[in-house]
Amino acid sequence: MRPSPLPVLLKVTVFAAKAVLTILKKEAAAETGTDLGKAAVWVVEEAIESAQTVGVDATDAATAAVSGAIRAAEKIGGQTASIVREALLGAATLPRDVVERVLKGSEE
Repeated sequence: MRPSPLPVLLKVTVFAAKAVLTILKKEAAAETGTDLGKAAVWVVEEAIESAQTVGVDATDAATAAVSGAIRAAEKIGGQTASIVREALLGAATLPRDVVERVLKGSEE
């Protein structure tokens, strides 16, 4: 029996979310935060696509990616977390129920 690739996928996704947001912040790429939001959405989209490619649950991948993006944004500080939350909620390409559930959990 082959081990599930899900734990590895989730770790990679969370790492990618943190890396992208940190790089953007360090380079001050987003005066208005637009690029930070787009980066967070992109990371979640890629996690979902990767999960589907390897045959694991896309909802789990989306949950991990959204959680990772929010945690990374909170560590960066300032308005970053708000920018990322708004971008994730506004993204038509992401499963809204997953995003809302994760965001609600991160606020508690």
